[in-house]
Amino acid sequence: MSKFALVGASLFNLSAYQVHDYEVTIAVDGGFGHLMDANIVPDAAIGDFDSLGYVPDACRVIEYPSHKDASDMELALDEAIRCGADVIDIYGGLGGRFDHSLANCALVRHCASQGIAATLIGADLAMFVLDGKQFPSVTFDRFDAAVCNETLDAPYISVFSYGGCAHGVCERGLKYALDSADLPDDCSRGLSNEFIGNAACISVASGCLYVTIPCAALVHTHRCK
Repeated sequence: MSKFALVGASLFNLSAYQVHDYEVTIAVDGGFGHLMDANIVPDAAIGDFDSLGYVPDACRVIEYPSHKDASDMELALDEAIRCGADVIDIYGGLGGRFDHSLANCALVRHCASQGIAATLIGADLAMFVLDGKQFPSVTFDRFDAAVCNETLDAPYISVFSYGGCAHGVCERGLKYALDSADLPDDCSRGLSNEFIGNAACISVASGCLYVTIPCAALVHTHRCK
């Protein structure tokens, strides 16, 4: 399994990055500055480098013009997939400009449809996709909720449908249970469930889900094909 990290210009969760072993790290435009600040030399840097303000020379560089039909993050994601990535963690993918966050959510959906496990990692929140065809379930080991960012009132986990109603949604081992439920994509049901110290599982029979979790839960997360 080839695990890649993409580091964008928005906030870089260094503590989350440090607990993972990555085969390849790609700086995405301004993400190069975050990595340099952390004394991490990426394997490649990709983008038009308008956010960074200069073209780096410390690694392999793939430069694009500023006028293009894809974001720097999408171009970096395409490069990671071309290089054989099976798992892609996207740092700086949440937070900052809301429209960029939405665009990155679309990229994670694309990855899931291709059988690639992609995760957006922000300051204290992470997001990934489940779908009934490629990644129908995710399990969570027991973990100490106290390690969640202290700005959170509770270790929340939320699940939202997209692209139509999701069917056969199950949530087990959490504060609130679902059993083979239908989850429409035009309501707030699925918001703010909670980890309660148990092993837990979420699954979907058909349709697609966005799942958000605290970053502290990432190392306890196992997505299943």
